[in-house]
Amino acid sequence: MTTPIPSRATLACLIGAFLAPTALCAQEFKLQAMTLMDGNCRLQAQGGAIPCKGTVMWTEFKNGRTMLSFFKDNNSYTVSGETTAQPSEGEYRQPIDTIRYFDGDKLLDADENAKGACLFNLKANTIKCEVDGHHKKAHYAFELDKVHNIERKDF
Repeated sequence: MTTPIPSRATLACLIGAFLAPTALCAQEFKLQAMTLMDGNCRLQAQGGAIPCKGTVMWTEFKNGRTMLSFFKDNNSYTVSGETTAQPSEGEYRQPIDTIRYFDGDKLLDADENAKGACLFNLKANTIKCEVDGHHKKAHYAFELDKVHNIERKDF
């Protein structure tokens, strides 16, 4: 199973669905739930550290896949995978097998053979993702700390 490729329009629809849910958007993208989280965001891509927008979007799809979206100006990175595990109380581990990079609604890069994970630490209010790209041998690190203003919608 794959995660639907999110264009900027898709992301806008998803955010729109969060703010004012529409059955069409939720049905079209087979959404199960969405969560918006604020915090201090940092990302490192191909050797360079880049500050990112303080809101991250966590999307759960009905096919069991999940996607975490990080935003920087008109760009976005999405990391996705299947089945979240709970290694210990207050921690969740999301395996990552796909990373995508967008400029606006144009897909610039995609790696569906990526390897990595995101760790959600509820006690420390952090999300940390480490992902290794397969085809470009690139390493990506995403972090959201001091997580607050968590808003979840189920569909």
